[in-house]
Amino acid sequence: MDANSIEKQLAQLKAEHQKAMAELQGIKKLALEEKAPKTAAALDKLIASAEQNFQKEIAPLQQRLDRMKGVKKQGEEGKKGAGKRTGGKKTK
Repeated sequence: MDANSIEKQLAQLKAEHQKAMAELQGIKKLALEEKAPKTAAALDKLIASAEQNFQKEIAPLQQRLDRMKGVKKQGEEGKKGAGKRTGGKKTK
């Protein structure tokens, strides 16, 4: 899987998560308007749990993407500096 594929997958997961969170927040708002604090509290727990699960799900993908980008960036920097000579003089 290349970096572009991982970025697309992360974007899709984030979009799905945001949609689900918006729906849950809407239901919580209704619960509060209807004076149902137990329902609102249960929704808070559900939202927190969903957020935690989402972070666990995307963490490995984000780390993999960061590693891929880091390796790519290091490779590019190595190519840029390959033709330069420093002269071997020490500076104080």
